[in-house]
Amino acid sequence: MLLVLLVPLDGGGAQAEDTGDPVRGGEIARRHCARCHVVDNRFGGIGSTPSFRILATVADSEARMRSFFARRPHPSFVRVPGVARWTDLPANATEITITPEQIEDLVAFTRTVAAKAKRN
Repeated sequence: MLLVLLVPLDGGGAQAEDTGDPVRGGEIARRHCARCHVVDNRFGGIGSTPSFRILATVADSEARMRSFFARRPHPSFVRVPGVARWTDLPANATEITITPEQIEDLVAFTRTVAAKAKRN
């Protein structure tokens, strides 16, 4: 069964462009996402997990980033205030709590990664 969660990140309306802070998004990515994903073309990550460069260059990257917490395996350990947990089972990794504003920061950071990938 596939569940799709929609979280209004701007108070309910359409997403505004460039609402997040790419510097904060990069810090969040390095602190939390780098345990599985390669961030900034540095070593690390899990071999079967896409890098941020790959994630940033897919056609629907911003939609994917805005809903990553609902995409497997994230629901088992990522918490978003106001979004119900999928299960009461314990997390399979150290839990992360991320706010909608921090998700927008990750989106902004992903835009910078995409821009760098296009230049190279």
